[in-house]
Amino acid sequence: MYEAIIGIVLLRFAVSNFRSIHDPVEFSLIAVDDDRPAARTVSSLKHKVLTTAAIYGPNASGKSNVIDALYWFSNQVFSSMSSISQLIPVSKFKFAEGPQRNSHIEVEMILDGVRYDYFVEFNEKEIVNESLHNYPKLRRRTVFERIGNSIEPSRNLSQRNALQELTTPTTFILSAGFKLQVPEIYSFARAIMDFQYIGRFASSGIGAYLDHLRVDQNPTEAIFYEHYDHAGPSLFEDQDFSGSSMREKAMALLRFADMGIRDVRINQFPKTSESDKSLVRFNMRRQLQMLHSSGKEQVPFDMVEESLGTQKWFALIGPLLNALERGVPLVVDELDTSLHPNLSERIINLFRDPETNPRNAQLIFTTHDVQLFNTLNRDEIWITEKDDSGATKLTGLAEYGGTVVRKDANLERAYLKGKYGGIPFLDEEFISNVVNSGPKS
Repeated sequence: MYEAIIGIVLLRFAVSNFRSIHDPVEFSLIAVDDDRPAARTVSSLKHKVLTTAAIYGPNASGKSNVIDALYWFSNQVFSSMSSISQLIPVSKFKFAEGPQRNSHIEVEMILDGVRYDYFVEFNEKEIVNESLHNYPKLRRRTVFERIGNSIEPSRNLSQRNALQELTTPTTFILSAGFKLQVPEIYSFARAIMDFQYIGRFASSGIGAYLDHLRVDQNPTEAIFYEHYDHAGPSLFEDQDFSGSSMREKAMALLRFADMGIRDVRINQFPKTSESDKSLVRFNMRRQLQMLHSSGKEQVPFDMVEESLGTQKWFALIGPLLNALERGVPLVVDELDTSLHPNLSERIINLFRDPETNPRNAQLIFTTHDVQLFNTLNRDEIWITEKDDSGATKLTGLAEYGGTVVRKDANLERAYLKGKYGGIPFLDEEFISNVVNSGPKS
């Protein structure tokens, strides 16, 4: 039975030696400017927390790799217990000493009012160190510490012997603890897997780049289907809302986008083969169509007939509503792709507004849309660049290059002028020479 986690607040995420990331980069959601509604107070923390954060940077600067590392980690927590491979599928930094160095991941978050911090060091062949601590009474408490395959004794950890038996060099203790439903580990591992992701994530395989969009959990179709048929937990299990109210919210967002959609229709067709029958539990195949109106006429459109912008907006609705309902982070790669800036801004405001986001859900996204600088606060902007070695660097805009960025600064103009880095260098003279050079006589 799927146990819904309510109230997951990500505080900090750090990663090293992952894809284009060599030295550690750290991404924080602690507010710098805490005198605004978008900065939220959470229990067990004296600082306020952000509900939105954007990562900017030129193409191939590694901004997607920052959030891809989080997605990769979530997948490993889910799958390392069941994997038949004897290797950890990590893609390291390919230059310098990257292939020989270990990788690291750190996660700090608040779950149901309790702060946790987690650390893991690993390479392709083994997990070297792994630890989980929490602060139930604002004092640090060790849940487990692992060195190699050995779990260090902890009076706070139940089922230690069973965990030890399940531990292999490539098995995360989080995975084993989730499998055994060890209370001290289960909720944290469940929360890591409950992050919502949408985009083209490299660690999901090459197919993720070939498809327009990847949605692993809570697809929008589930809101409109009478029954839920997607692999994974139901959008409606263990929730306090009904299908009809969620449908109304989904339709409101579809209509808000002004894409001409007036309703959603589901066609059902008899299954025609045994292979069809093995795909789903019910006796009918289903097809979702968008109803567009022209005057008094309503015409159905299959999803493949819709624009990429409509497909992107539709795909976002399910994970977005699920994140807001349950107070969990939503991670979106390239939020602005195929969307009008007004729609991107609307999504951001849904997470920043306490009325539409009472459970402190967080939106973390990559983007190229500089118009959003007018919407975002200085502490909500992060910038990626590559150094001379080709490694990704991540810097918070609130304190760029050791200098505090003024709260009232025109962030968009300064960014476009290159003051904060994170923009491509375009050799105009070289391009002009190439374009203007004619054939040699």
